[in-house]
Amino acid sequence: MLTNIIFGFILPWIFGCYLFKRNLSFVLHVSTIAALIAFLFNDIGHFMDWWYVLPKNYGTLSFIPYNLGVFAVIPVFALYQINNGGRTWLIIPLASFLLTIFEGLLVITGKVVYSSGWNLGWTYISYLIALIALYVIYSLTKSNT
Repeated sequence: MLTNIIFGFILPWIFGCYLFKRNLSFVLHVSTIAALIAFLFNDIGHFMDWWYVLPKNYGTLSFIPYNLGVFAVIPVFALYQINNGGRTWLIIPLASFLLTIFEGLLVITGKVVYSSGWNLGWTYISYLIALIALYVIYSLTKSNT
């Protein structure tokens, strides 16, 4: 579980602190929505027995460092780039790809185990859907962040 905390939460937020200084309200707004979406997707995936994260006996508690860490930070960087003139049609698929690569490394190292036909292709699609949902929700709820 310590590796989940270090690689899933601490290291991503070390990089995420860069954006704290630039726009704190934006980071809090986007990371909160992104984390909620991550919890939703991971709870559904765990319930459907598509994947689990080690240690398995912790259940969905093993997902928490990732949900609040890397799955919140990468989307913040993605939406920050979009807000600063980045092309949405390019940034969202690229961020989905980066998250898929990260998860692929977790699969290779055995920290994440797929089952019931789940694979990295479905992982990419799920990240794409999640980031599009985040972008839509953020666009509807933003004020001056």
